[in-house]
Amino acid sequence: MFKRMPLLSPEVEAQLKEDMRPLWVQGNTAREIAEELKFGEGSYAKLKPLHVWFYRAKWGSKDGFHRRKKGIPKGKPRYKVKFDETMPFAEFKSLLNQNAPVCDDDEVMMKRAYFILHYWTPLRKSEILERVRRDFKVKHEFLVINLYRKKKHYGLNAKPEPYYLLLELPLVDEVVEWIKKFKSNEHPFNITPLKAWYWAKETFDGRYPHFFRFDYITKAVENAEDARTILAELLDDTRMDITTVTGYVMASPKHRAAISRRELKTLRERAER
Repeated sequence: MFKRMPLLSPEVEAQLKEDMRPLWVQGNTAREIAEELKFGEGSYAKLKPLHVWFYRAKWGSKDGFHRRKKGIPKGKPRYKVKFDETMPFAEFKSLLNQNAPVCDDDEVMMKRAYFILHYWTPLRKSEILERVRRDFKVKHEFLVINLYRKKKHYGLNAKPEPYYLLLELPLVDEVVEWIKKFKSNEHPFNITPLKAWYWAKETFDGRYPHFFRFDYITKAVENAEDARTILAELLDDTRMDITTVTGYVMASPKHRAAISRRELKTLRERAER
């Protein structure tokens, strides 16, 4: 009788269980889990998003894979603890220096460079981890990061969309020094998505990597003088859809009642004449 061979060896399956458990508990969808753990590559080359459900059923509640009654409700955060306040640079630098102080250890240097990139850019975790050395170039006053933006569909001959990071921003020199250590086809940030998630929790008081994308966008909106200008800038920098970007702008109290504020200003100016 023919017996189907298992997809994964016992050792790899045990690792998958450890990698998948926190993402499942966190509430990620099967597609998001597959993307985070890089199904289709490396040890998980044979896996597809549908296998998330196969292994969840196999392991069950006894291993921490409880059944989900419903998906994440629309408008509700994916994370149990949602951080909805931005992080000033002074706080970022203090936590980074406290929990990953400057030293010659390669892992610490990588950790610092990774989070410095997160703080000064709107890039997703995967967009940083997938980059190889040749994707980073110093040009004039910028560190140029070439990439294809996640969650965006490209044509066959599409060119990458670079992000321009000012070299003069604080701590960016550490990123440049770190990537110089690698050859053209090597990954400067060769860690798993799960490890990046743990690093963020340990270094920044329970925050998660995606917090920095929220932080970048929210601060950009709060610091903008004109909501119309910031819309165009965010669309260019983040490559998010316009509905999402508009939602960030509308959520900021700074840009609420803009028409009424202009009317009030006009009335006051006329009264002063």
